[in-house]
Amino acid sequence: MKIVLETCESIRYDVPANICLMVERTREAAQAGAECICFGASFLQGIDALTWNVANDVHLAIKIYSVEMKILMETAKYYDIAIAFGFYEECYRSFYCSYVFIDNNGVIIDMYRSCCQDWRHPDADVNRYKGGPDFHAFMYKDKRFLSTLGNDLEDEVRLQQINEIEKDVILCPAVGFLSEEAWTNKQIQLASQYTKVNQKMLFVPTLSHQTAPYGCSLSIIDGKIEKNKIVEI
Repeated sequence: MKIVLETCESIRYDVPANICLMVERTREAAQAGAECICFGASFLQGIDALTWNVANDVHLAIKIYSVEMKILMETAKYYDIAIAFGFYEECYRSFYCSYVFIDNNGVIIDMYRSCCQDWRHPDADVNRYKGGPDFHAFMYKDKRFLSTLGNDLEDEVRLQQINEIEKDVILCPAVGFLSEEAWTNKQIQLASQYTKVNQKMLFVPTLSHQTAPYGCSLSIIDGKIEKNKIVEI
């Protein structure tokens, strides 16, 4: 299966512009013969788009079957390619840091809500800004995927949970880094995490020229880290 790991800049608060970019890159990926394109975390609304004020964030976060989501579902179906991306989700006035996987028929086949508590601001209302359930795997075509977000792989308990789940590949969407040093350290950390899960890992960050300019797509397969935009698994 050919997968495109699309590392690019997301514009905070400009959902229409981000959707236009996603549609364009999805078309290009489909024309290149890819069966799936993965964007980074928080891509739809941009990095740190939430204000941690419920009255504001109810207008910023996006429902699972919103107009914006339907556009991307239709895009996946039209180009016959799966699309995965991160966004801030609102569900019954609760908020999640989520990663959705839309298959090539335009159907949402997986929704992962980060179970890592540090996705939210320390002062955020924990009754509104929530973590999701435990990890799980899902099938797309002949591969079993497992999605993570943020610092999910940095906790030994969560790593153990992941290891207990049958999977073929781990998706690791993230956000970029403020400094080159932080990005270098992350690559070292990913290599260490691979030795603990011993499974294919696909890393794709969302970038911001203001707060997260460093990072690129990486694949970790058979213990080898490569800077790849297009990966065969």
